[in-house]
Amino acid sequence: MTSMSEKSLAEIIRGERRTRAWSQEHLAEAAGVNLRTVQRVERGASCAGETIQSLAAALELDAGVLTLAATVVGRGKRWFGLLGTPAVWIGAILCLPGLAFVALNVAYYEMALAVLEPLMLSGAWGVLTDHPLTPAIVLVAPCWRSS
Repeated sequence: MTSMSEKSLAEIIRGERRTRAWSQEHLAEAAGVNLRTVQRVERGASCAGETIQSLAAALELDAGVLTLAATVVGRGKRWFGLLGTPAVWIGAILCLPGLAFVALNVAYYEMALAVLEPLMLSGAWGVLTDHPLTPAIVLVAPCWRSS
């Protein structure tokens, strides 16, 4: 049997409501919230802190436990079809070319690192940086998405 701290907010609310043999309508009325709000919470949708407080009071539960359950579930939200952690890593990877461009230029031109001279003078770097659309490509390419 899982403890209450290992359950999601939806599982806790649904389980406590069923333990009391309450309908969703009864819980909504007891908590002073809309029936659709109870339905959304039990489906796992996010909700406001006031809603959590109201549901906790109606079910005579610790609001802190419900808030913690909602926070843990909130970490698994999808952003643009990705969970949070993969989205952060993909964003970091997309930013690496721009970061490398800035770091190399600062290191060569501002810090005068002679070690970078062969790379900078080879022309390979110039192919990427001399094009007039380079700033637009660097700024827009990470956001570009094929339909």
